[in-house]
Amino acid sequence: MQIGRNENPNGKKYYDMFAFSGVLTNSEIENYEKYLFESYFDNEGLYFAKQEVPAGEVRAPITYTGAAYWTKDIDDLFNLTYGSSASFSSKLNTIDFGDGYKSALSRNVNSLNVSFDLKYEGLSDKEAKALITFFENSPEAPNKSVYESYEGVDINLFQPYKQDAEVYFLDISHETPYNDINNISIKAESLYDSSLDYKGMLIKLDEQNIRTYTDDLSNFEYNDVVYVDNISYSKRGYYFYTGERTSSSLPEANAPLGDNSSFTKEFYFKVDIDYSISSNLRVSSSDIENSTNQYKKDGINYNKLELDLAFSNRSNKEALAMLKFFDDRAGFKFFRYTLPQPYNKEMLFYCPEWQHTYNFFNNNNISAKFVHLNDVEDFYGPTVFNTKISFTS
Repeated sequence: MQIGRNENPNGKKYYDMFAFSGVLTNSEIENYEKYLFESYFDNEGLYFAKQEVPAGEVRAPITYTGAAYWTKDIDDLFNLTYGSSASFSSKLNTIDFGDGYKSALSRNVNSLNVSFDLKYEGLSDKEAKALITFFENSPEAPNKSVYESYEGVDINLFQPYKQDAEVYFLDISHETPYNDINNISIKAESLYDSSLDYKGMLIKLDEQNIRTYTDDLSNFEYNDVVYVDNISYSKRGYYFYTGERTSSSLPEANAPLGDNSSFTKEFYFKVDIDYSISSNLRVSSSDIENSTNQYKKDGINYNKLELDLAFSNRSNKEALAMLKFFDDRAGFKFFRYTLPQPYNKEMLFYCPEWQHTYNFFNNNNISAKFVHLNDVEDFYGPTVFNTKISFTS
């Protein structure tokens, strides 16, 4: 026998031909059937009838024909009603430098949280029972992976938020104002996208209504939102159209980066007429026993503004633009805002939280908190991230 030589008398060589005829064993067939069944039929979990189901095994949930009668999708059963709302808040670390100087820093790249108040009103007792059961069973969803917890609920949110979003149900409130009439409110939270995404946080707002600007782009209306993709990341981002309606493309001078631009990146929306602004002086007091108090100003920046602004009865288009503006600022990026009369002064603010309620068709209420930032933009520079990756040959 020669060392290193493989006789392999029963093997086959390249280009050998042979015919094969055989039958898999029962155990092999069962394994294949189980694999195919689990791959193509997501058969575990709670099912709901989405129409009247005639009797018969052929219409069972796990059969091919049963898909027309049974569902695990909440949108096949219930529709959100007006009054649904969203509430955004940012996780910030505030650094106090003294003398009234403060800095608000984002804790991480996912610093913006959003919670939804989902309204389902006018449900019958049977519908309410099904929705409550759906809510209670939502943690029984399969795990995303061996490293992650259970999957959230796939749901079509109200405008202008994402369709087919993933949310986690947290709390439920059930009222019965009349016999066989039920109103249910579900609190849900969505896991927000990274604030480092070069196009902003895309997970919520409907990006189909936001176009990338090109020289031949046309049909502009007030409050249109466009995205400008520019080599300079300080110029890249969202721009809001504030000019007259046009059906043609814009001259170069009126483009987002033109000398006479019809677009803006600043907060241009008009606050409600009946606004209110309050300000507290930062002062300290010394209580002299058996005498009187002595007040001292706390640093040189003792008059800081926090504005609670309301924007009521806004159209869907204006609401989309305003929400996209807040969305792009991510809860901590500053912007210029001109205070209404009688202040009439431009100052720097950031918006750490805002709320949106979809009242009814084409009618939205938005409220937001603006926090005054020390006017030191030239010192800090604009808050931008150059995270777009491009490849060149």
